[in-house]
Amino acid sequence: MNQQRVVTHNGVTLLFTCPNPLTRWRVKTYSEKEPETLAWIDGMTHADVLWDIGANVGLYSLYAAKRNDMTVLSFEPSIFNLELLGRNCHLNK
Repeated sequence: MNQQRVVTHNGVTLLFTCPNPLTRWRVKTYSEKEPETLAWIDGMTHADVLWDIGANVGLYSLYAAKRNDMTVLSFEPSIFNLELLGRNCHLNK
């Protein structure tokens, strides 16, 4: 749980806990896997609210919160992902 990776996209730097190969791969391919999602978030404003249903470990929730200083509500049913989501929220304040 102590392994962390940094990713920067459009000037937003995020830190993620990466305890396994899958989470490391997701951070490594951050800007490539779902570019349309990142572009959609880029079009949001401070006044918008993002509801991230199935937030996983917070890749897009945290980007939206830091990029647009907006309200983000993240929902994740997997207890394993939820733990990483909580850690990642803490790391990114």
